[in-house]
Amino acid sequence: MVIDIDNVTKSFRVGSGFFLQGRKKIFALDEVSFHLRENEILGIVGESGSGKTTVARCILALTGIDEGRIEIHGDDIQSASRQKRRELRNHFAIVFQDPAANLNPRQRVKNSIMRPLILKGVSQKEANKKAVEAMEKVKLDARYLQSFPHELSGGQQQRIAIARALVLEPDVMILDEPTSALDISVQAQILNLLLDLQEEMKMSYIIITHDLNVIRYVCDRVVVMYMGRVVEIASMKEIDENPRHPYTRMLLESSPVLDPRDRENRDIQEIGEAKYIYNPTSCNLVGRCPHESDICSQARPPLEEVQDDHFVACFLQK
Repeated sequence: MVIDIDNVTKSFRVGSGFFLQGRKKIFALDEVSFHLRENEILGIVGESGSGKTTVARCILALTGIDEGRIEIHGDDIQSASRQKRRELRNHFAIVFQDPAANLNPRQRVKNSIMRPLILKGVSQKEANKKAVEAMEKVKLDARYLQSFPHELSGGQQQRIAIARALVLEPDVMILDEPTSALDISVQAQILNLLLDLQEEMKMSYIIITHDLNVIRYVCDRVVVMYMGRVVEIASMKEIDENPRHPYTRMLLESSPVLDPRDRENRDIQEIGEAKYIYNPTSCNLVGRCPHESDICSQARPPLEEVQDDHFVACFLQK
């Protein structure tokens, strides 16, 4: 197991008041559990505010947690020493949502790609060599190393961001909304590139997105999150053919469909507006779920395995 996340909770205080008095506690992550396997592409999907990006920050120990445990190759990164955290982070690379905002506009592409290596003490000559190799892997001509970010298209900028991550030779790459800032015509190119790189370098991916079509195209398994909780985990094939949680069904029904015949055959269920109302003794979907029953407001459904490698947090599946 590359990553094992066990019962992780992370809260924030929001609002005004001195010494936290009168400030509301928001649970960004609420008893979250899942794992990432060797050479797996795992998708984390959910609407804005579901906790997807917070999970990534906690995995990298950029954000502390209130409770639970996050193990990287068997080591707890949250309780590790500063030196040990650095070692564990060497297994990871992250590609952010907006490549243009994460590339220094005053630096040439070459400097942006080489910088992570230089900071690790790699020589200038070796760093330059690795930068050229990374450009080859992302299918960009080495001449673009001399370009500034504004001289590149959105797709080229994203390839540069991926190349910068590759020079570290990570075991795991975390991609936060890797296609949301791109034109539709470029999205498939980037996803195909990621699939080629994963096969070539035998990496594991965590792909964070709100777009189920991205998950469907590249991912082996899917973690569905809602208001800080994991509500379903299964293979993408199983999610497509046999979604068990009402929220998962809602995501599937609301995702764009290109074939008009499929759109006509969809049975779209109405679901209420999302409001953050934390209640430790009820399901978070209370008030929105079309299948709500009395027990949903009286107890919290645990995440349980309903069939082989398919986990759901819903009383309907009992």
